[in-house]
Amino acid sequence: EIRTVSVRNSSPGEAWEPGHQPWRVQPEISGGGLFVDLGSHALDWLDHLLGPVEEVHGIATNVTSTSSAEDHVVATFRWASGAVGTGTWAYDDAERTDEIALHGTRGSVRFPCFGEAPIRVRVGGVDREIEAAYPEHVQQPLIQLIVDELTGLGGPAPSTGRTALRTGEVIDAVLAGYRAQSRA
Repeated sequence: EIRTVSVRNSSPGEAWEPGHQPWRVQPEISGGGLFVDLGSHALDWLDHLLGPVEEVHGIATNVTSTSSAEDHVVATFRWASGAVGTGTWAYDDAERTDEIALHGTRGSVRFPCFGEAPIRVRVGGVDREIEAAYPEHVQQPLIQLIVDELTGLGGPAPSTGRTALRTGEVIDAVLAGYRAQSRA
């Protein structure tokens, strides 16, 4: 049984010229910054695995001033399954990190959300790595499941409007204080 979760996504900062920031860090276009764009994928997957988030607390800030979007986010979560966890998203970090770690009653598993690093499993003090090739078209399997459900060839697809809404609500809760402060 999964008891704790940690998500860590970081990358070195970018230096954008004023007025030339990518859409991902223009809240008026994207709804937020890199956390909204990238963090949503890990949170959506964890919703699928652990059920809805039942409690969330977050702090977000902008330390780089290269855009008006949040660039550092820390959050804590409690899922319907009873698992608790933390997430850290830092987009002005010294190094690139991409890892989700699940710790359970018999061991742990660590894997990237976006990268090609091997899946690392630890059970009973024994470590092993599982190579998992990054798909050429990473979204294609999920898109196919949704198409199959809509056309009556399969289903139900694991990602729905309800799950997307739940993930959006978690992101909104994490960023609520930052957005209120930004408007002040």
